[in-house]
Order: sequence, then C-alpha cells, then structure tokens
Amino acid sequence: MVRVCPGYCSGIFFGLNSIIVKIVYDFNISPKQLLMAQYLIACALFWMLALFKRGTAAVSKGLLLHSFLLGVINCVTTLLFYFALERLEAGLATMLLFTFPAYVVILAAIILGERIGSIQIITLGTALMGSLLTLDIINLRQAEWSLEGVLLALGAAFGCAVSNLYS
Repeated sequence: MVRVCPGYCSGIFFGLNSIIVKIVYDFNISPKQLLMAQYLIACALFWMLALFKRGTAAVSKGLLLHSFLLGVINCVTTLLFYFALERLEAGLATMLLFTFPAYVVILAAIILGERIGSIQIITLGTALMGSLLTLDIINLRQAEWSLEGVLLALGAAFGCAVSNLYS
C-alpha cells in the first residue's frame, strides 16, 4: 500500500482550487455558499478524526484564541479569493494571489523589523513587473480584467501574507 503524504495532497488541491471553484460557479453556487460547504466538510472531518483518534490533546486558551484568529484570517482570505474568481480568469486571480510572498517580505520588515536585502529588493521588483505585465497596465483601455477582481485578489494575497506571519 502506498502512503500519500497529506502535504502533497494539500499542494495538489491548492493548485487545483481555482479551477474547481470556477467549475462550481457554473452550478450557480455563490462564494459564501462554497466557503460554508468547504468549512462544514473540514469541520466534520476534524471532529471524526478527534473522535476516533486515541487520546486527547490539551489545548491552552492562548492556543485556542490563536487558532480562532488564524481561522478568521484564513476565512476572510479565502472569501476574498473566491469573490476575485467570480470577476477574473482563474489564471490571473491565482497569479495575483501568489504575490503574497512579496507582502510577507514587506510586512516582516514593517512589523518585525526585518531587514530587506538587495536580493529581496530585486525579487520584489521582478514580481511587481511580472504582475504589471500580466495585467497589461500599458494598454489599460484594452485590458480584459476587472479592477474590483484585481483588488479582491490582491486583498487575498495580503491576507495570505498576514496568515503566514501570524502563524
């Protein structure tokens, strides 16, 4: 029997998420409904695991609060991304979401006082230029994207960055 690492499955489904969400939208399911179904399934799986796993884990109030806040951040981030997918092509929305490492670097410098080195500046500039080229900022009048969708996707990217720093 071959064991599949949960990390691999997580990565695969995260990569397929945009495509799956776009397909689900064809069935007139709203982002809120999709997120609710997704979280109910995850909650049910969590409780099944907790019931069938031997032993219990003690969770401090601090860890419980931390987990709750992280869940709220991730919920808002996912909802922003799902709304962005309503307004943008899956590829563009996903590309904008994956600008979150740039936000992590910037927020780490602002909040944690980390120093931004020359390699990070070059990387941030390259990521910004790639995003601008993808959005076709030069031909703004002919662009085929929604400003609202772009802002929602960038908001989701910012949420991912906050989530990464908070966890």
